Amino acid sequence: MREIKEEVYQHHIQVTDKAISVFKDSFTAENIDPTETYVRVGAKPGGCSGWTFLIETTDKKESKDAIYSYGGIDFIIDNVQLHTIIGSLEVDYKDDNLVEQGFVFKRLGSGQMCGCGESFTPLGSNKPLGWANTSLPEL
Repeated sequence: MREIKEEVYQHHIQVTDKAISVFKDSFTAENIDPTETYVRVGAKPGGCSGWTFLIETTDKKESKDAIYSYGGIDFIIDNVQLHTIIGSLEVDYKDDNLVEQGFVFKRLGSGQMCGCGESFTPLGSNKPLGWANTSLPEL
């Protein structure tokens, strides 16, 4: 009998070298020890399309968080959000001009983002960008 294997796609986050460099500089400037601090990547309800990205430092890791290490910095993300709302994601840093600079998020698969890159629809959503008055999934 032939065995059939079904591959399960695992969403993930990746961080560009530029973003890692900015995090390292920030940690040094703020006297933050990267061995004791995580960078949390996530999402919260809001924006014109339902969800906005968030990024913050924390010293607390929850049991449902996944860890991704890049350049000596540990990035954490809630597994539920990663696999049901956000999907695979790249964190980058843009400083092309004075007006538009900072951390930017690029979805690496399915899912839509608004034109400004600040808001997005959750995975599996068939709602158009900019939808409003909708109930959001329970976290």
